[in-house]
Amino acid sequence: MNWLKNILSNKIVFGSAIGFIFIIIFTFNRLLPLFADDWVYSFVFENSFLDHSLRPISNLSDLLVSQYNHYMLWGGRSVVHFIAQILLALDPLLTDLLNSLAYIAFVLLVYKFINYGQKTNVGVFIFIVCTSWIFMPQLVSNIFWITGSANYLWGTLILLVFLYPFYKFYMQEYKSNNSSVSKSIGFFFLGVLAGWTNENSVPPIILILFVLSIYLYKKKELPLWIITGLIGLIIGFLILVLAPGNYIRMGAELRHNIDMIDAPFITIIKDRISRFFSRNYLGHMRPLVILYLIMCVIYYKYRNTHENKWSKKTVASLSFFLAAHVSFFVMIAATTFPLRAMFAMIIYMIIAIGILYSEIKINTRWKFGVNIFFIFALMGMFGYDVYKKYPSINLISTTFKEREAVLNQQKAEGVEDIVFDTWIGLHEKYGFVDLSLDSTKWMNREYSKYHSVKSVKIEIPSFDNEQNDSQ
Repeated sequence: MNWLKNILSNKIVFGSAIGFIFIIIFTFNRLLPLFADDWVYSFVFENSFLDHSLRPISNLSDLLVSQYNHYMLWGGRSVVHFIAQILLALDPLLTDLLNSLAYIAFVLLVYKFINYGQKTNVGVFIFIVCTSWIFMPQLVSNIFWITGSANYLWGTLILLVFLYPFYKFYMQEYKSNNSSVSKSIGFFFLGVLAGWTNENSVPPIILILFVLSIYLYKKKELPLWIITGLIGLIIGFLILVLAPGNYIRMGAELRHNIDMIDAPFITIIKDRISRFFSRNYLGHMRPLVILYLIMCVIYYKYRNTHENKWSKKTVASLSFFLAAHVSFFVMIAATTFPLRAMFAMIIYMIIAIGILYSEIKINTRWKFGVNIFFIFALMGMFGYDVYKKYPSINLISTTFKEREAVLNQQKAEGVEDIVFDTWIGLHEKYGFVDLSLDSTKWMNREYSKYHSVKSVKIEIPSFDNEQNDSQ
């Protein structure tokens, strides 16, 4: 058993695990082509999401104009869409490399939250990678799809980078109370940036930092940089949610949902709670809540009580558990709740569970054996899911390459109305919707704009038209 313990705390093994995961993530990034919103954000945003220019993003001026128009006409997530448009403007190889590095940075940052104050633990790293892969409802959309990755992976990374110094300050018993003016100003602007990322991931962090500020104020340990950071976070969030484009987009979504236009407000809220709870919470949050409760029982029976750190870890874990639920119920105010929007709340739950897991005292052979079984079980589920996802992602990659070859050949022959004879149908966990039989559908229109042709459509004689239209 000792050699296994040494492996789990070995920094070389830890680095090798990071390298192995990077290869997997980079491979999937290289496979998944641009699609859907990626085609829209590859161009300068002008009148609306469905009426943009055909001028590709080529410089900083294009980016600034595009994001100003986007803020005024479609949505307030300027920070993450700025990142998305940068990634889409770069060479694809560089984009995939940066996106893969962002994932590794994100996992390592989550590791620092969970394993704070502990020695190197390969098991915790495996726990983070495997649980985030297994329990994330639409991992492909959150990690490999460029627009989705910018919105959720990069956005949550920025928010956690901002949060970590607060977390560290709390865990260190306020020993790093440096309140220089420059630090306070820096945290204000970082707070604005972090608050300007995502509507449902920011509110719980505002709540946590507000409670922390009151706690520190009563102890007379509240530094200026925490105050300015919190103010910046709130201002950034207000900039995000008060964007004029949010209300334009919301109006368009309500008009699309005809049944809700004239419905009473209370009916709309009840309908959202019912749909969101049954589909999103019971389907995807409930398993993690059960795992959290099990981990709580194990933690309180076998916790590591050295230096009383367990009490701070308990509070931290409970804070992230509550953050996940605040993030979930904030979505009741939204007109839609796509599965990809659960990214931050799933990560908050994983941090909550992971903090307890990292503090369990493993000091006997049977405990170590159970831990090893747990780690290998997670690795098995992770490996199986990678094995199952690869063919589907590869199918998308291969099909899109074949389509581009057909499109380029037909363009060379002067054909402007392109017809493809293949259609991809995947489970909703991939967050992928293929082109339609109808060339006027928005996906088809955006694909044709991106490739500078008049129209594109799928045409398969045996294909069920009604089924395709319902997708």
